[in-house]
Amino acid sequence: MSVSEQHCGNCFYSRDYGEKEYSEPVYTCRKNPPIYGTCEKSIWPVVQVGEWCGEWQDIEFDDDIDDKMVANIVK
Repeated sequence: MSVSEQHCGNCFYSRDYGEKEYSEPVYTCRKNPPIYGTCEKSIWPVVQVGEWCGEWQDIEFDDDIDDKMVANIVK
């Protein structure tokens, strides 16, 4: 995949944010641990589909990852 096609919308670390109030898809980035936010909640960085950071990984970047590990990451 070319660099111009690598963005948050097709990155392994992106998870659907689930909020419907935005005009385009919004994701949370799970590349790094969340930060401590207000109201004693953890906060993951919120990103839009076309953004990028330089840490992009193909959704299928490692076929050897244990299924249990992937299930825990997706949660």
